[in-house]
Amino acid sequence: QRRLGLLLGQPEANLTADTDLRQTGPELARAGAELLGTLPTQDSAAVALSPTLAYYGQNVALSQSGISLVRARRTPALTLGYQNQAYGDSPYRYRFQFGVSVPIWFWTYRSQLQAATARSKAAQAQLQVQRLDLGTQYQQAVADTRKFAASLTYYEQTGLPQSRAIISQSQRLFKAGEISYLVLIQSLNQAFTIQNTYLTTIRDYRQAIVALNYLRGQ
Repeated sequence: QRRLGLLLGQPEANLTADTDLRQTGPELARAGAELLGTLPTQDSAAVALSPTLAYYGQNVALSQSGISLVRARRTPALTLGYQNQAYGDSPYRYRFQFGVSVPIWFWTYRSQLQAATARSKAAQAQLQVQRLDLGTQYQQAVADTRKFAASLTYYEQTGLPQSRAIISQSQRLFKAGEISYLVLIQSLNQAFTIQNTYLTTIRDYRQAIVALNYLRGQ
């Protein structure tokens, strides 16, 4: 928490995780199912609020402003002001002035306009590439979320009951002398592997949901 506070520029802040990051088991499965049920059908609509997409969109707007700036420099400019520099005994202490500036070297502005237009097209191409890349990442995140949701359902309904049954039965048979200590350890190891995979599935499911929300700008 202290390292995260330093990265955020708030080293003394009391950082706590939201309740949705502490969900496990059926509660996490319900949250994931509700999220999948509210997702847009189009990838472009799903990632419209992505911060990465907003960044490249700002680059496009900035490049277009560069084109407008070059075009403005090609037109005559008007200046208007006044002067207040004169001798102490001068009767004209304040003087108005105005002027007109006309660009002479038009070909230099033509090359600048071509360069600004090329930068604008490059920014638009980068925006399109990022939109496609985010759409691909979004599809993968949705697939991962659904995959881990199915795995979590399996372990909730089948895996965990099976591991508890293995532990109970192996201990009972060992106490009755029907299996050796080695067989008991092997059975317990099998049950603990199932439970460990269940915990790994919870972690992966939660990370998939976080990645999905991040791509959606949530």
